[in-house]
Formats: sequence, structure tokens, C-alpha cells
Amino acid sequence: MFRISRLVLCVMVALMVFPSAALAQGTPPADDDLQAVAQAVVDNMIAGDFEAAAADFNDAMLAALPADKLSQTWDTLLAQVGAFVSLDDEVTSQVQDDLTTYFFILRFEKLALQTSVTVDADGQVVGLYFAPAPETPFAEDPNAAIAQALIDNMIAGDFEAATADFNDAMLAALPADTLQQTWNTLPAQVGAFQSVDEQVTSESRGDQTTYFFVLRFEQMALQAQVTVSAEGQVAGLYFSPLESEQAAAPAYEPPAYADEAAFTEQDITLNPGTEWELPGTLTLPVGDGPFPVVVLVHGSGPNDRDETVGSNKPFKDLAWGLASQGIAVLRYDKRTNVYGAQVAALPDFTVGEETVDDAVAAVELLRDTEGIDPGRIYVLGHSQGGYLAPRIAVQAGDLAGVIVMAGNTRSLPDLIIEQTEYLLTIDDGTFSDDDQAYLDETMATVEATKNAQSGDDPTTLLFHAPPAYWIDLNAYDPLATVQEVAAPILVLQGERDYQVTLDDLAGWQTALEGRDDVTFKTYADLNHLFLSGEGDPNPTEYQMPGHIPQTVIDDIAGWITAHS
Repeated sequence: MFRISRLVLCVMVALMVFPSAALAQGTPPADDDLQAVAQAVVDNMIAGDFEAAAADFNDAMLAALPADKLSQTWDTLLAQVGAFVSLDDEVTSQVQDDLTTYFFILRFEKLALQTSVTVDADGQVVGLYFAPAPETPFAEDPNAAIAQALIDNMIAGDFEAATADFNDAMLAALPADTLQQTWNTLPAQVGAFQSVDEQVTSESRGDQTTYFFVLRFEQMALQAQVTVSAEGQVAGLYFSPLESEQAAAPAYEPPAYADEAAFTEQDITLNPGTEWELPGTLTLPVGDGPFPVVVLVHGSGPNDRDETVGSNKPFKDLAWGLASQGIAVLRYDKRTNVYGAQVAALPDFTVGEETVDDAVAAVELLRDTEGIDPGRIYVLGHSQGGYLAPRIAVQAGDLAGVIVMAGNTRSLPDLIIEQTEYLLTIDDGTFSDDDQAYLDETMATVEATKNAQSGDDPTTLLFHAPPAYWIDLNAYDPLATVQEVAAPILVLQGERDYQVTLDDLAGWQTALEGRDDVTFKTYADLNHLFLSGEGDPNPTEYQMPGHIPQTVIDDIAGWITAHS
């Protein structure tokens, strides 16, 4: 089976004043006060307060590892094992004479480390040691070996072997040739495969266990989830962006135009009392109100309320920027973000349940929310949210206005072809035989998707969405629907957007020609996320920290004020 060698930590230096004791697992801490001392060392290192971390070091430790050297040691760790992600709740300990060693598991982007902190009877720290966290051998968990074999065989290109343990449902949905196509589509989206992390985590539910593998590609890391039944059969396989990539990204910094003294935020719940409750945030300007309000509607994919991409949070920029100018904003986690597994199990799931119904529910909630003017409710849709904004407006009724940001007017399948062609040539401008083969496969899938019928195999359609999803979308015409919208409309478009282009803007302009309550704005240097950039746009620039420019915030706020 495929393996990568364990990362060797250069900081495995003799930080212990005495030889480290054998690692102990499962022993309860010997003394709460002593554990608190050890815990403080770990917590303060994580927080970056190395003076506080070294506060309880004895003289020998202070001489060997003063605060500045401890800081350097921590930085060296991060350079080797990636950004800190989380600290496990469980703490174990071992007592040796009058010394107690506490064992903490710290999870970093690339590896989990066991941090040993030794405290003497007087409450002084006399030892600190880092080592790779102990793992349960696969021999003790045969189902983990089954999951690992699937990953290893995919990487090796042996898809018959990769599907050898699939149950009947998985074999029907994802036979070897389809799995091969799925795997082969990944490099076009995330770059060439590079490595798989050795650390594997798991989660058990009922008689099934899901194993989480981190697969690193040239442009980003993916988490592969392999679910194995108690009988040792693979019952699920799912790829998603690695959550720790968000944790590893630089922390969000508010844009300069956000005046945090000018607004407050409060938690809200959409669809309360139903099976689809969604958490959200209402950003309210300071003052008596009632205020105009904007509902933010996400683009495609399982977005959170901020539409987070790396350290970028365009919906948070919009909320804080508009609220700083006296306009309330409601944003919420998308249904597929909160209920991904439940949604995937629905055979008749459509874009109505994915996006439209929740946006309409948000409008209805605001009509009865204190401090909100029910006559000044606006819907702002980004990307697919903009594409669906006319449908949302018609279904919600009586809106004060609709704002479309990078909303496509052409169908998503058509955009997939255009985007695929662009991305296949962006690196060096060449187009290989393999590129053509991949494009041909994509075009065949797009053609099947555009002609989806009830009973079609979802694995033959884009994103493996059920036929009902595509039948619904194929019947939707945003340009015909937008003509049913009586409210004023603002359409915004970045000229560096390769996902939704000026061709889509032209569609809105044609459909809305002659209306004096429609405004169009374009921005020469903005991409699909409305972030500034230069040169040929590409997916990697979405990971570069930035903010929606103030000019966009001002344009939206000014338009709302003019139409309120």
C-alpha cells in the first residue's frame, strides 16, 4: 500500500531536563492544579504568548528554553507541520516519582503532534517535548485498511482494485470506469496530485465508520471521506476542500471601510422548527431604524454565510461595509453547507430547496423583524445566486430591489464547457491530447446534463446531482423571468471574471433594454469574487487575501439609498 515517509521533526531536541518517560495512554491526570500548569503552557504557545508559556518554567528550563527560544521553536514546528488546526480535548498523564507528565495532542495542517509537558510537585515546568502523535495500527482496525486500500489504489491508477470492496449500491453508482473519470477530473480543478498525509482520522455512526484522508494536490488539499460498513464494504466516497485549509489561511482582517462602531450583529435562525433550520447573522446599523436591508444569496457550492474562500469573506465585506453606511444585511449558511449528507440522500433535490426557498424564507423573516423596514427589502445574489435572483424575486414578491453580482445568464452546463477550455490552457497556452480527451468527456457529461430525464443515472450528470436538479434548472430561463420582476435592478460585473463573463452581462442588458429603473456597473480589475487582480484570472488568486473594494460598496449603498 502507498505510504509516504513520516515527517522528521528537526525540533526533536533535548528540551527535556531529564530523559522522557515512556508514553502512557488513558491514565487520568494525577492532579488538577498541576494539569492546569501544563495546560497553560500549551494554550499560551498556541496563542503566541511565549512569555506566559514560560512563566512556570524552573531555572533549568528557563536557561535552556527562554521565551524567545520557545517562540523560535514553535515557529520551526509550524514551518514543518503546517498551521495549527486544533487541540484534542483528551489529556493523559503519567507519574514518575514526584514528576507528572501530561500528554496533549496538537493537530497541525500536515501532522498531529504529541506535546509532553512535565511538571514537578511544586508546580514548575521541568520538561517540554514534541513528538509525532501515536496512531492506532491498521492491524487493529481492518476497516481502516479497507479505506486505505481504496485511496492507495486510486493514487496508483488501479480502479478495479479500488472498487473491489464497494457494496452493490456503490458499484452501481460508481463503477471502476466512473471512479477513474472522477479521479481524472480532479487535476483540472486542483492541480496534479502530490501526496497523501499519513495522519488518518475517523468517525463512527451506527454500524459505519468514515475515515478522513488528506490528499494534497498542486493547488490545494482535499479531504477524501471513505465510509466502510461493519461488514467491511465501502458504502461511501466523498471529496471536499480540506477544512484546515481555511484554518491555515491568514485570519480575516476587516476592510478599512468597515466601521465596527456603526453596527451590531445578532444571531438569527431561518426555517425555525423545521428539519432545515439554518444559522445566520443579521448585521444592524446602530440607531433606531427602521433600516433598509439586503439578503445575501450565495453562489454554487456549500457556502457558509460569509461565502468564505481562503481568508476572503466577500459576504462579510458586504455586510460590514453596507451596515457602516446605514443598511442592514442578513447572511446565512447555505443548506448544503449545514446539511450536506442529508441533501445528498434526497433523490428529488432541486435548486429550489438548495437556494430559492431559503432566500424567500429570509425575506419573510425580515418582514417581521424589529428595526427593519419591510418596504425596503433587497435581494443580492452572487454568481448562481444572481442567476436565480429573478426567480427569488418573483417567488418572494414585493421587493424594493434586486442586485445581481456576477450572475450568469447562460446555463451552468454551458459555463462548465467554457471554464474547462479556459483552465486547460491557462498554464502554458498548449492543449494536449489528454486535455482534449478530458474536454470530450466533459462535453459528453454536459450534453447528458442538458438533456436530463427522470430516471437517469446521477453519475452520468454534472456533479452527480440527481436528474430532478437538472430538469428543474434546464427549465429555468433567467432572462424571461427577470422581465417579470417589477422592482428596480442593479447588475454588477467584474471584467476579469472568467467564470461569469461580459457575455452574461450582455444577456442582462438585452433582456432589460429600455427600462429606466435598471443600472449596470462594470469594474475593469475585479474577478468573480469582486477582488482586484492583474493579468489572466485564475483560481489560485482566490486564495490571496483581499476585500471587495470600497467603490463597489459605495455603488451598492448609493443605489439602495436612491431607490429607498
